[in-house]
Amino acid sequence: MKSPRLTQVKSKLKSVNQPILIFFIAYLLFGILEIYNASIFIASTELNDQFYFLKLQVIWVFVGAIPTYIAYRINYKFIMRFSWLILLINIILLILVLIPGIGLNINNASRWLGYGAFRIQPAEFLKISLIIYLSSWLAKERKTYANFKESLRYGFGEKIAKFSAVLLFCLILVVLEPDLGTTIIVGATAFMMFFISGKDIAHLVGSAAIGGVLGIAGVLAGVLAEYRLTRIKTFIPLLLRGEVVDSSSTGYHVQQILIGIGSAGFWGKGFGASRQRFGYLPENTAFTDSIFPIILEEFGMFGGVIIILSWVWFYRYGIKLSKVMPDAQSQYMVMGIVIWLSLQTFLHMAVNVGLLPLTGIPFPFLTYGGSGTLVAMSAMGLLLNLSRYRTAEI
Repeated sequence: MKSPRLTQVKSKLKSVNQPILIFFIAYLLFGILEIYNASIFIASTELNDQFYFLKLQVIWVFVGAIPTYIAYRINYKFIMRFSWLILLINIILLILVLIPGIGLNINNASRWLGYGAFRIQPAEFLKISLIIYLSSWLAKERKTYANFKESLRYGFGEKIAKFSAVLLFCLILVVLEPDLGTTIIVGATAFMMFFISGKDIAHLVGSAAIGGVLGIAGVLAGVLAEYRLTRIKTFIPLLLRGEVVDSSSTGYHVQQILIGIGSAGFWGKGFGASRQRFGYLPENTAFTDSIFPIILEEFGMFGGVIIILSWVWFYRYGIKLSKVMPDAQSQYMVMGIVIWLSLQTFLHMAVNVGLLPLTGIPFPFLTYGGSGTLVAMSAMGLLLNLSRYRTAEI
């Protein structure tokens, strides 16, 4: 027999949020189309099957539909109850990745678990598991203090210490893989969630200190690794003088990106007419970490503006949605998901038009890959789930 309280809660649920659902489905379908388009040359020449990456991506989408549906149907309170366990499992997987013989080492990076084409990247799952954990933890720690002295007396310093310890431990595991792009996304998202969770002076000062430490750590991570330092040296002349240095080696990737974008014009060359997808972009990045330049080459400035505006809409709409959530946990989770997906998208675009140094940052729903697809789809399923608990229409 069903509980009367449970029946009452379910009866209060609103219908699925159609604008977010349309946005999700549109990008999912567009992503499948673009991954096929951008990968057809590599798939044909290296694997003798032009549909190879398309078939794998479709498989991942179908597999991803399972956790997406679960995330949509399950009560978010139930998820919150086990938020610590979700993060703990993710941390264990991150540790397993670093163990020789268990983690897969590809191109001097240990980021995957699995076999062959079917492998997962635990660092991708950290993006959502940490958001779930922080949403639960920050809601429990939500307090407003009258002044700085009072906040210290009631343990705000302890709150900063706990947050910093958890975040630092997770980021170290990702850095060791190494994966600077994911480190930046996870660190920035966590910091923003912590920042918006308090309004008193002590919280702002503590947030500023954490942000400063993360910024310095990011700079050091970029400078200490030789290949990252090379990318920074390539980026500085481009930023200051609009000049690509050493275009035959270290600046080759950036040069090809700019050639593709620069030749597109306002309307672009048309779908399927990209030249950069024919092996000019290195290491199969045409359908992974550099898919945005392919889109710009084919759809031009017009297409680029449409994509940017659609994500600006998603961010603004998501923030409005967070304000009509019934409690702090759901509010933080909505904001965390929206901030993460939007931040990752805009960083991907900035990197791939020369506004930031090159680093591997996938475009949600548009970049080929199993883990990224599963995580982004599941996050949208959870966001659609949370939207049903909204207390007002937006």
